[in-house]
Amino acid sequence: MNAHVDPSIFSSPTDSFGMASGDVAFELLPRVGEVVSFAHPIGDPTATIPELPGFSFQLKVERVIHAPLGGSFSVILMLEDVVLQGVEQSLALAEYMERGFGLDVDRF
Repeated sequence: MNAHVDPSIFSSPTDSFGMASGDVAFELLPRVGEVVSFAHPIGDPTATIPELPGFSFQLKVERVIHAPLGGSFSVILMLEDVVLQGVEQSLALAEYMERGFGLDVDRF
């Protein structure tokens, strides 16, 4: 089952970098409180996990929103924010999410 995800990326606790968004396929739909792992890329096989101290590549599901069928998507997973240590780390994560999972990253 596909679900739309859109985690926000911060380059510090107070500076917003951007937002990753797109559809991700799941065997079972995660529920509130469960974790989505981005530790194993499924897109570009050459995508390598960047070194981001303190970030586990696992994001907790904060909300699950179900929409009626026939719209642009039927399930939205609201994931926790990612807070990194600087713009360089944010750029590395953005590239990884784009290549590794096919997500679009809107940089602010």
